[in-house]
Amino acid sequence: MKHLDLLKFPIGKFEFNVDKESKEGILRIKNLPNELNSILENVTEKQLNWRYRPNGWTLCQVIHHISDSHMNAYIRMKIARTTSGALITPYDENAWSKFPDACSVDIVNSMKIIFSLHQKWVTFLNQLEENELENTYFHPGDNEHVSLRKAIQMYAWHGEHHCAHLKQGLESEGKY
Repeated sequence: MKHLDLLKFPIGKFEFNVDKESKEGILRIKNLPNELNSILENVTEKQLNWRYRPNGWTLCQVIHHISDSHMNAYIRMKIARTTSGALITPYDENAWSKFPDACSVDIVNSMKIIFSLHQKWVTFLNQLEENELENTYFHPGDNEHVSLRKAIQMYAWHGEHHCAHLKQGLESEGKY
């Protein structure tokens, strides 16, 4: 991988594994808030304005993005559970990252959302029956039916992907 690709995808690109156990992905989703808390334990406002790669988001934008993205994921999964194959509404994450709430170094509310949401989300995911993991939502931007099984893996990866961005941003000491 090229240097910029490593900065963009520090843990590699998402790859769906049909044989992977969903419980493992749910555990990774459950652990994300504590992992974020650990990474950000002594973070300063100055550090929250650092970028993890050239032309990338600031660290605070990453936190706000996780909150926004995971709220959308939770709703999409509930829609798939109740109406398999339903069309979901995509959103422009880059446009959302420019809103004032996504540029603020005050990450407290987004962290509160992440902690609360992940508790609620994990409760929902743990009650799914094996056959319900095949329920899907349709993502028009990707032109794809996404199963709950795949979405669990995707969002487990997503959280870890952004944790790696936060770590590389802190390790780079704001050089980007």
